Parts: sequence; structure tokens; C-alpha cells
Amino acid sequence: MSGHRPLVLVAEDDRELRRLMADTLHPTCDVVECPDGRAVLDHLRSAGRKRVPYPDLIVSDIRMPRLDGLAALRLVREADPYVPMILVSAWADEGADRLAETLGVMTTLRKPFDLDLLARWVTLGVRQFSPFAEPGAAGSPDPAPGA
Repeated sequence: MSGHRPLVLVAEDDRELRRLMADTLHPTCDVVECPDGRAVLDHLRSAGRKRVPYPDLIVSDIRMPRLDGLAALRLVREADPYVPMILVSAWADEGADRLAETLGVMTTLRKPFDLDLLARWVTLGVRQFSPFAEPGAAGSPDPAPGA
């Protein structure tokens, strides 16, 4: 990827899980940790004013205090219909999954999920949707290596 280091926002109210996700992604991405969806929107507003870099991808928990992941997804889509988003959730909710799909989420990973799978989805999202993406980058990550 032409020298650009992708920026990923990780929104998760569980500090330990947020830290684990950030540590997993850090070897290939810069990561900004957000404790909730409100922090994601604050970052996007600051990026719009060119105070901070714009994210290449957002990973967000669905259930969080202040502003949950689905509400954040709706508001992000109003501002930017193209930034890739990955949702994570401990709850299986078909209605939430359908809404997320309608709003263009890449995938929803169910907790507990394999952190390497998260890293593969993030890599795919950045490759496919970043303005710095390599031509012809496509595909989807294998659910399990070697499967």
C-alpha cells in the first residue's frame, strides 16, 4: 500500500477487549481507541476539520453506553457512505444484523471472535476501500486459516 499506514478507529466499551483489538491491529495499522460511538463521531468531526487524520476503517461494538454501534453507524453513513465498518457483538440479533447490512457494514463478528479473523477483515476493508488501495484488491478472509 504505497507507504500509507491505515488508520482504524476501534470503538468498544470493554477496555480490555478494546486494548486487545488495538494491539492485534497495531502491527499493520495506526489505531485510535474509542470507548463508545460518541467518540467515533467526535473523531470524524475533528477529521472533517482536518485536526486529526480521517479513518480508513471503523470497528465498533454494537452495544455500548452513550451511543451504541448501530446509532453510530447510522450517523457515520449520513456523513460518509463509504468508510468501511466492521461490527462486533456478543448478541445475536437478526434485526440488528439486517439493519447493519442495509447500512453497508462489511461484516458482524460475534464475540468471542478470533482476533486474527478481525485483522484479516480489517486488512480486506482497507485494501478494498482505501483511496490508497492497490488496484484489483478484493476477496474475503477465510473464516479459519487452512480451512
